[in-house]
Amino acid sequence: MSWLVDRGRTLTGTRVLDAMTALDTFSAALIGTFDRFDAVLTPTLALTPRPLGWYGDDPEEDFRRQCAYSPWTSMANVAGLPAITLPVGVTDEEHPDGAGLPMGVQLIGRPGGERVLLAIGAQLERRLRWQRRHPAAWTA
Repeated sequence: MSWLVDRGRTLTGTRVLDAMTALDTFSAALIGTFDRFDAVLTPTLALTPRPLGWYGDDPEEDFRRQCAYSPWTSMANVAGLPAITLPVGVTDEEHPDGAGLPMGVQLIGRPGGERVLLAIGAQLERRLRWQRRHPAAWTA
């Protein structure tokens, strides 16, 4: 990501401070919005798994695609909120091993709420029997 570092180096101190203030404002608003919930459920990804080479060689396009691909994980990271991603389904697309690719949901918790997320995640995995799912190649 040297492109991103190089781009950052062109910013003035004032622009960096303004950006940090905007991120802090966003973080506080997100935490305040989610505060009344033990956990918030979002998709993990905005798209199904991308094929190899999808990001391409252009760093700016790569960054744009990363943001489009995983917008919900980014917001949890920016706000410093604990989050866990759980595989809960598979794509409908057929793959060489005879199964779809895993797709997941993200649970976002309150600050310091990792214990709650892990407990919910464990319950969800048991309920969905995810631990019993294996690629078809394992049984061949």
